[in-house]
Amino acid sequence: MKKFYVSLFIPILALALCACNHKDPVQEEVPEPTPTPQPTVYTNASLVYYGVEYDEMPSSLFELTMYTDMELDESSNPIGPGHILRVSFNAELFSDGATVFPLPAAKYYNASSISDFTPGTFNYGYMNRLDLPTGAVEVPAGSFYGQIAEGETTFDADLLTDGYCEVTVAADGTYTVSGVMVGQFSTKRRFTYTGELKTIDRSDHTPEVKDSTLESDLTLTTVTKARLQDKGDAFYLQDESYRLFELYLAESSVDLTSSWPAGDGKLIRLELFVPWTADVRDGVPAGVYTVVPRINGGISRTDIVPGNMPAGLSGKFTYPSGCWYEDLSDGVMQHYACIAAGQMTVTSLDGATRFEIDLLDAEGNGAHHVRCDWTGTPELYNVPAAQ
Repeated sequence: MKKFYVSLFIPILALALCACNHKDPVQEEVPEPTPTPQPTVYTNASLVYYGVEYDEMPSSLFELTMYTDMELDESSNPIGPGHILRVSFNAELFSDGATVFPLPAAKYYNASSISDFTPGTFNYGYMNRLDLPTGAVEVPAGSFYGQIAEGETTFDADLLTDGYCEVTVAADGTYTVSGVMVGQFSTKRRFTYTGELKTIDRSDHTPEVKDSTLESDLTLTTVTKARLQDKGDAFYLQDESYRLFELYLAESSVDLTSSWPAGDGKLIRLELFVPWTADVRDGVPAGVYTVVPRINGGISRTDIVPGNMPAGLSGKFTYPSGCWYEDLSDGVMQHYACIAAGQMTVTSLDGATRFEIDLLDAEGNGAHHVRCDWTGTPELYNVPAAQ
C-alpha cells in the first residue's frame, strides 16, 4: 500500500505570510465528488448447472452468462454492440436424488486461488484452448467480462479475479444478480440483472461438441490408397509386449504425404496393436482387430495387447487419437465420427492385403456403421531402421 506524507512546512509559512500582510485566508474550492458509475444493466441470462466435476470438489459448479440486448448468431453467440459477463459459481451441494437445481441465493466472493472451490465463491477467469472440428481456438472461461463491438462476436476478455456477486430470489421466483468484479484490466465491472433464471442441467458432462456427425450408416467405396506407420511403444509400457501401427485408408484427393492428412476427401484413421516383433515392411499382420473402449480418455493396461485397436479419443479434433472417420475440406473436418466400437479383419493375399472394416460411432442402439472393404498394399511412412 502506498503511504502519503503531509508536510507542515508550507501551510505554516503560508499562514505566517498571511498574518504579516493582514489578508483574508484564501478559500479553496472543494472538488465535486466523483459520481459512482452506473452498473451495466443486463437484460438476458443463461444459467448452466454442471454438478460436481470431480469427486473431491466440495461444491456444485454453475455458470451464469449475462448479456445486454443483442441478437444471436447461429452458434448462440451475441452479435455486438453490447456487453457480456459470465460468472462461474461454486455453490452449495444439492442433496442426493435432487432433480431441480436452482442457483442458490448467496453473496459470492472471489476464490482465494484457482484451486479453491469453497461454496460461496466465484472462480477466476482464464483462457481455455478448445479443440474443435474447425481448428483449435482460445476462448475465455471461468468468470470474465467483454465489450463486443458492432457486428462482432469476439472480444478482448477481461478475466475477473476479485470482487463479489450477490444473488437474491424474490418470493415470486424472480432473481436479482448484482455486484462489482475486477479483473486484469483493473476496471470495476458493476452489473445487475433482474429476471427469470431457468437452469440448463449439464451435470452428466456430455460434450457440447458431438463426437459424430453421422446420421446414417456409411460405406466407404472410394478408397484408392493407404498409408502405414510404425509408432513403436506409443503408450510407453517399455515391456516389448506390443507395437502400435497407424493405418490410413483414404480417397485419392486426400494428401497423405505429411504427418497429418490434408486436402479434401474421406478417410479412415486406425491405430492397432501388433506383436512387438512385427516389421512394418511386412505390412499389417493378418488377424481380427477389435476396438477397445476409452476409460477417462485412456486405455486399460489389459487392453494394450496385439489384436486390439484403441477407440477414438473424444473431443480431440485437431490431432485425432485412436480410430476416426473423417471427411476433410481443405484439411478441416466437415463430417466425422469418433469410433467407439467395431472390428477390422486383415487377410494376407498374394502380393496384397485385404482390409474388411466395420466400425461404430457409438455403443449400443443408435450407433452408425462406418464400413470399408479395400484390397491393396499400404505405402510406408517414416520407416524405422531395421529391427
